[in-house]
Amino acid sequence: MEQAMTDVYNFAVAKLNSTNTIMYACGIALALIAVLALRNLTYTRGVKLPEAPIVGAKWWWEPLFITKYRYHTNGWQIIHDGYTKYKDSPFTVVRPESIITVLPKKYVHELRNVPESKLYSFQALADDLVGRYSGIDIMLGSELNFHAVQNKLTPRIGAFTEVVKDELDFAMEKDFPKCSDQWVEADFNTIILKIVSRITLRTFVGHPLCRNEELLRLNCQIVEQIFTTMVIMRLFPLFLHPLIARLLPPYWKIQRIKDRIVAIVVPMIRERQRLQSTASDEKSDIDKPEDVIQWYIDLAKGGETDPENIATRYTYAILGSLFSVSGAIKDTLYEICAHPEYVAPLREEIRAAMEEDGGWKKTTPGKLPKLDSFMRETQRMNPPGAIGFKRVVLSPTGLTLSSGLHLPQNTYICVPTTSHLDTDVTSTPGTFDGFRYLERSHEKFTTTSPTHLHFGHGRYACPGR
Repeated sequence: MEQAMTDVYNFAVAKLNSTNTIMYACGIALALIAVLALRNLTYTRGVKLPEAPIVGAKWWWEPLFITKYRYHTNGWQIIHDGYTKYKDSPFTVVRPESIITVLPKKYVHELRNVPESKLYSFQALADDLVGRYSGIDIMLGSELNFHAVQNKLTPRIGAFTEVVKDELDFAMEKDFPKCSDQWVEADFNTIILKIVSRITLRTFVGHPLCRNEELLRLNCQIVEQIFTTMVIMRLFPLFLHPLIARLLPPYWKIQRIKDRIVAIVVPMIRERQRLQSTASDEKSDIDKPEDVIQWYIDLAKGGETDPENIATRYTYAILGSLFSVSGAIKDTLYEICAHPEYVAPLREEIRAAMEEDGGWKKTTPGKLPKLDSFMRETQRMNPPGAIGFKRVVLSPTGLTLSSGLHLPQNTYICVPTTSHLDTDVTSTPGTFDGFRYLERSHEKFTTTSPTHLHFGHGRYACPGR
């Protein structure tokens, strides 16, 4: 036996010493590397359901990795084609970094109030925004921002009307170009983003910090860098993300901007905490500021009370307002330009409401049904994304729906936002009708439904809408 093993060993060594065998061994090694690379290339976040066919392929023989990249150039059409073909059943969309299951809207009512311990909306957002690298994953596992906005800001929204108007007056004077008697070229997108950023700052950090021009600039910059990082990184499979992130200038800009924002906001937080602690020790009352940062301080628990933690949360909490609010304003104004016949009735409605209230008061928005309808129709025709109601299944046992459809753990689900093309919603889906909702008083701009998912739906719909 020993001699036989020795003979085999000597034979193997002799073979390995030959050039052909060395080349053969190298070929095997390269093949193994290629197999491992392809395995990683096909690894994505999410779960493919057997009942949900993949859509987006141009040819039946098309390799899957090509279909994945097609989503980034033709995502809207892929979702629309999938919805048209599989309207009442789930289908699958593949992206380079993830697999998403698109459900029909009939499931929205059933899923809308499932606890976040089982079906987590923010996990889907963090995944989409590459939270590990953008930093937004600090929001995972905490409802501090949700409770501050839902339980504190929303009930007081009427009281903020004059505060917002004051900041808007300041922004209009400072950010809009002077154009009293002639046309002036202006960067509309930048102007709207700055105005919304000022109002957001006033709501979150209060006066006078909201007038800090550096903080205003950093707010706008971090939004731009986060979305730039997201778009680039989602072009690559997950296994390359750690490398790609560190090669991207926007990734490093996010870190620098975030550190600077924290440095500006933390002193204010520490001073407020100090005053509250002193008042508590002396059993005296203090007048607390009415802003979101203060509500963070009041509601924070455990590690959330750290000033840097609060300041970092603020940095990412503003993303939603800056992106969605500025987008809604721009879309509305563009639609007014495209449909000038609405200018006169909208202007007359606003003038009448302001005359009745003696200016812009907290009751004024409720007297603008035409404007509300116009904004809702604008959003119907210009949804911010092709999919909404995004969730990730966290329950280890998954979720089984009433139809018997089983969603395993880690399944990324969503619903198409295709109401602007859906005859089930309206008989004229492709026609812009600014006063479509005028007689449908139950459907306001901020009202959510399975066919209007721009703010989400259910308990975890956008709390600040």
